[in-house]
Formats: sequence, C-alpha cells, structure tokens
Amino acid sequence: MKTESREGQGERLILAIFLIVCAVELLRTAWISDDAYMTFRTIRNFTQGFGLTWNIAERVQVYTHPLWMLVLLPLHAATHDAFYSTAVFSILISLLVIVLFSTRVAGGFRGWLLGVVILILSKAYVDYSTSGLENPLTHLLLILYLWQYTRHDLTHRRLGWLALIAGLAATNRIDTLLIFIPSLAAAAYPLRGRKALGRIALGMLPLLVWEAFSLLYYGFPAPNPAYAKLNTGIFYPELIEQGLLYMANSANWDPLTLTAIAAGLLAPFLTSDRRSWPLAAGVMLYLLYVIGIGGDFMSGRFLTAPLLVSVVILAQALAGAPPRVAVVATVVAAVVGLASPLPPLLATSSFGADRPLVIDRNGIADERAYYFQTAGLIQHVRNHRLPYHRWYLDGMAMSDAGPVIVVRPSSGFFGYAASAQVHIVDEHGLGDPLLARLPADDNADWRIGHFVRRPPEGYVATLRMGVNQIEDPDLARYYDHLTVLTQADLFEPGRLVEILFFNTGAYDYLVDRYIARQR
Repeated sequence: MKTESREGQGERLILAIFLIVCAVELLRTAWISDDAYMTFRTIRNFTQGFGLTWNIAERVQVYTHPLWMLVLLPLHAATHDAFYSTAVFSILISLLVIVLFSTRVAGGFRGWLLGVVILILSKAYVDYSTSGLENPLTHLLLILYLWQYTRHDLTHRRLGWLALIAGLAATNRIDTLLIFIPSLAAAAYPLRGRKALGRIALGMLPLLVWEAFSLLYYGFPAPNPAYAKLNTGIFYPELIEQGLLYMANSANWDPLTLTAIAAGLLAPFLTSDRRSWPLAAGVMLYLLYVIGIGGDFMSGRFLTAPLLVSVVILAQALAGAPPRVAVVATVVAAVVGLASPLPPLLATSSFGADRPLVIDRNGIADERAYYFQTAGLIQHVRNHRLPYHRWYLDGMAMSDAGPVIVVRPSSGFFGYAASAQVHIVDEHGLGDPLLARLPADDNADWRIGHFVRRPPEGYVATLRMGVNQIEDPDLARYYDHLTVLTQADLFEPGRLVEILFFNTGAYDYLVDRYIARQR
C-alpha cells in the first residue's frame, strides 16, 4: 500500500510538472489571428447595439463558430477587450483539457504521459490552443464527450449526455459533427428505439435552435464564409488535390501530428477495445471531409480535433500494453516532436521573424509565424497594445470615420479597428452576401480559402447611394431579393417566403445568367 501511495504521489508530481510546462508553453506561444477579429467585430457591433453583424447595414454571419462567439460575447462585454481576454481564456480552457485528459480519460499513467507529450509537441495543437479561433472549445467538448463515451456504461441517460455534447460541438463548428456521428450511432444501437432517438434529438436541440435562429435572422442556415468557400467554380478533383497537399504540408512542417493520428487509426485493430473503432471511424470520416474541401490555408488548423481523439485512443490502448511498449511509444513521440522543423516547445520570441518560408508554394501558411511578431502575447510592450499589425493600424486611422465604403480583402484586424460606420466590401466574399454567391474571378490562379471576386459593375455605387445601381439586370434583380433577407425587418411581410425561395434555389437562375454573360 505504501508503494502504491508513493507511486501515486510521483505520478501527481509529474502531472504537476507537465501542467507547468504546458502553461509556460501556451503563454510563450499564445497569439490571436486576423480571422478571429472578424468574429470580434461582430461581438463589438452587438455590444454597441448594431446586432450580430459584420457591416452594420446588413445581417451577414461572418463567423463559423456560433457557440464560441456566444461564449466570448459576455467576456468581451465585461472586459472591453478582445485580444488579452481571448488569449488568457483560451489558455485556461486548453489547460483544463490537459487536466481532464490526464485525470479522467487517459486510463492510467502510461497513457496520459504519452498523450501529454504528443499534445505539447504537436505544432498544430499548440498553435490552435490559442489563436482566437474556436479550437480550444472544440477540444474541451471533445474531451468531455470522450470521458463520457470511454469511461462509463452506455445507458439512455449517458446517450443523452453524449448527444448534448455532440450538439454543442456542432454548434461550435458544424463540420466536427462528422467526428461524433459513428460513435454516437454505436452508442445508440444497443439502445435502439424511440427513447434512444428521443435522447439524441433532445441532445441536438442547441444545434437545431441555432439553425432556426440563423435562418430567421440571417436568412440562411450556414455562415456566409461557407457559401464563399464552397461556391467557387473550382473543379472537385482540384480541391481533392489541394486537400492532399494540405496533409503533405502537415507531414513536412509538423510530422508528429499526422504520425499520432495514423497511430490512433491503427491502434483499434491491434487491441480488443471495440469501443475505439467508431472513434477511429469518426476521425477518418472527418479527414476525408477535410481533403474533400481542399483543406485550409492555415496549416494544421483542421487536424487538432482528430489528433485529440487519436491521442485518447492511443492512451487507452496503452492501458493493457506492456510497460516497455509505453516507454518506446513515448520516446518515439518525443523524438519525432523535437526533431520536427518547428517544435513549439522550443519556440522563442523571434518566432516568425526568422522564418524564410511562412506560406508554402501551395498557399498553405504557418499562421502563427505570419502574425506572431505583431499579435503574439509575449510581444506586448508598454507603449502599444496588441495587435500591432499594419492592418490594425490602417483600421485605427479610420476609427473616427463616418459612413464610407472600402473595398479590400477580408481583414479582421482592419474591420475591428475601424469605425462601425466603415462598410467593408470583402473581395473574398467572407463578409459580403452578394460576392459570396458569385464564383471566384480567376480559377486558374487561386489560393485555398482566398477566392477573389471582383465587385460587379454598379455594386459599390449601390452600397454608397442606397439605390440599386447594378448594371446587369439579372444580378440587380437577384440583389433586390437578397436585400430582403439581409436588410429588411425580420418579420417584414414576404420575408419568410423570400427565405424559402433563396434556400431552395429559386433565384439561382439569375446568377447563372449573369455568369454566362461574363464568359
């Protein structure tokens, strides 16, 4: 008994040491991305009485993480700060994930030691444990789900909790639902019947409520960037090729992440734990989706959730493995992580400034390196607050501007720093409801996540004058219908009918005619 007590004390001491290492690492690597400030501008507009808008003249959902936005809203309102409050909040959530993994999910000392080593050495996981994006909340919901799924008997009550967590995660980021579907189905199958279906439906209520709100408020069920990034006119095989290049980029810049994911997919076939098979299936389903949409321009961003699931699979697989297997696995993870080109544990305050290549030739960026010198937490000095990026400074120059139209690429920094009266015509379409529904200008020369659209003739004049000046007659008619959704009163007569028409493609032919005339 004495020996076990000493072992327990030793394990707790090691856990405490690792938590300190994690905290220091997160403080040293914390940063906030430009994309996060698109959400922050929406929050600022709301707190100033302009609703959940990007440009105050129209209701457009620029954020892709509703739950994360709703969580940050009271935090920003209370602190009157976006950068520091979000960075600290993200760090605290990320540390809680490590604690829950180590004490509730890992299944023993060997498992959590391997898992924590992987997580603190994974560039993708560390980079997006802050950044201002939704990843930390996704990680927290995932670890809560995995705790319920792997450590408890699957009853109707437990199924309800699983469905609720999955529903919240999908409200946070809809595409992560793919990770949950196989394990949720596996949990429901032995309990099949009306009661099980009822528990799942009840658990999905947060997602259903948000979708109903989005449809009523914005006029569409999906966020505007989804339409901008999926409605590009690019051939599907090209997107798959780009998705595979996204994986290749991760293998090059962050080999530990893909190695751990691959090991997590393989582990269920080497153990007798059938409960891990649906988890691996969810990871595979999500990875296929990421490849299918062309990946992302942010290196590693879409790999952190599958990595966390894979780490849990590996940790629990080690519970019944010989000690030497755990030692070898942990040493291999440490070697691969530390030998990678950019280990986050060894990053310094000069990170990003000393990198010759921040964006690879396929348009995939090391986002933390790109912004760290101007938006990294440890770059704070007394004479200026962060971020200190040139786009933010450009926006500050327009912080007192009256109503004005600005045409520029999507820029969260600029938009947040500028006055709410500055209307930004986003050339990437992320914040513009009309451009998001037009194909990209030049499909031969595109960058993933950055599909440029040229504003149609008369569109900027329309926004400036408040009267439709769009020269193409079909596009002008389309815009008239669109403004009913984005600018009219929520319960204006006929608006609900227009929402139905738009979401069933009734006006698509108008855009098709416009596109045909442009060729």
